[in-house]
Amino acid sequence: MVRFDREDAAPAVAWCLEKHDLVVSKLVASRQKDVEFAEALLGVGLVDVVLLEQRARMLNAPRAVIDRVVTSVGRCARRVGMRPSAM
Repeated sequence: MVRFDREDAAPAVAWCLEKHDLVVSKLVASRQKDVEFAEALLGVGLVDVVLLEQRARMLNAPRAVIDRVVTSVGRCARRVGMRPSAM
């Protein structure tokens, strides 16, 4: 989680998913709009393919889900002209 503070919202504090965790969670859902979201963030450099694959491997999920998400990260990277990591 990432903490966001704004003076004009004090004393409230917002806690948000870290961007790589957000993308991995969307790839777990595996909807077309989520895959497009992942590709868009990769394409403009807002997320890192190596970190996405690392986070996917950290999932508390069945091996089949983890493998599917790691494969999805690689596929998204290739679609935006990036090389998947060699992990």
